Amino acid sequence: MSKSIPLTNMMRDRFITDLLGHRYADEIAALEGEAAAFALAIYNDIYKSAQRAAMADLPAGWMPEVTSVAIQFGDSSGYTRLSFDGTHTYHGEWSGLRKKSDAKPATMRMAHKHTTGCAKVYAPEHRFTATFRSIEERKKDLAERVRDSRTQIKAVVYAVSSTKMLRDRWPEASAFVARLERDVPPRLPSVPLSSLNASLGLPPAEVRP
Repeated sequence: MSKSIPLTNMMRDRFITDLLGHRYADEIAALEGEAAAFALAIYNDIYKSAQRAAMADLPAGWMPEVTSVAIQFGDSSGYTRLSFDGTHTYHGEWSGLRKKSDAKPATMRMAHKHTTGCAKVYAPEHRFTATFRSIEERKKDLAERVRDSRTQIKAVVYAVSSTKMLRDRWPEASAFVARLERDVPPRLPSVPLSSLNASLGLPPAEVRP
């Protein structure tokens, strides 16, 4: 018989995150990979091949090395900062769902004048503007789907009080319930009060004020 453990809200939230990661982590990685490639294409458009080669030959520290570049697309009133690792597609709805990585954020050498403010403006009809809008639309769609899934999972897991009830209610998610049970720390063995009293000298003959 499977063991049953009372569910805490922390366990419930872990279950929700695990399920969402199972469903969406690959999709998040793919979208952010595309965003990273897009940021690199922008960088390569700002700095042509000969310029990039010349910057690469400079000693370390001679140019700023940054993780993002600010660009204005179309007739928008402001600019967007594109990160070279693609995480500018980040949205709070998928916080914690990314696949774990020990990689450092990608950095690129850049002229100092491009490290503050807007590095380049692309017209509404430019192909980069269309690509940017496509990524933004898919980001919004993904965020909405993650948000809807979170709401539906939460309705299930917050309606039960133990891992057994959750497994019975949702057998298809049993593997994630088992993960919760594995991660619960073992209970400390109970100490007989007689031994504890003896070690602490209880009851006292008198209690000092």
